[in-house]
Amino acid sequence: VPSPSTKFGRGLALLGGPVQCPVPVPVIQPDDSVADAARKIAWRHLLRLRANDPGTRVGEDPEALHDFRVALRRLRAALRAFDAGFPGRFRVYLRREFRWLGQITGAVRDLDVQLGNLAHHAATLPGAHREGTAALRRYLVEQRVVRRAALLAGLDSARYFTLLRRLDEFVDGNL
Repeated sequence: VPSPSTKFGRGLALLGGPVQCPVPVPVIQPDDSVADAARKIAWRHLLRLRANDPGTRVGEDPEALHDFRVALRRLRAALRAFDAGFPGRFRVYLRREFRWLGQITGAVRDLDVQLGNLAHHAATLPGAHREGTAALRRYLVEQRVVRRAALLAGLDSARYFTLLRRLDEFVDGNL
């Protein structure tokens, strides 16, 4: 019998308890309430966040982390724009958790951007000056390793899995 959940969902369940992966996002209708619209928008961006979670964990493609952060920013924007559609205590919880997740992902993303910019600018320097960028590059790479360790610890934490579960409950209308 085919499994009703994805491999990703089953993996999350093994690590942090049961997590339900939602089915494709329904379209917002003109007669939807603010709560229904908020739920559908959150659903869409939760799917995008999840889709980029594995690549963010692997860390080989900086675009996965970028796309993860885009989904997170859009979730934060939906929370602001559809404030009344989120239950009060849940709204406060989401603000705190989205801020935390933004901080741990932002630290790595900032270093990815700095490393990319450094490589671009170093390539335009005369050969004799390129050596001067090597020490800065080593430092940025070391900092990225430290920040990625913190990011991975956060993504492996009960806190992150609880956030995903609670978002699932919200988009399913069970919160």
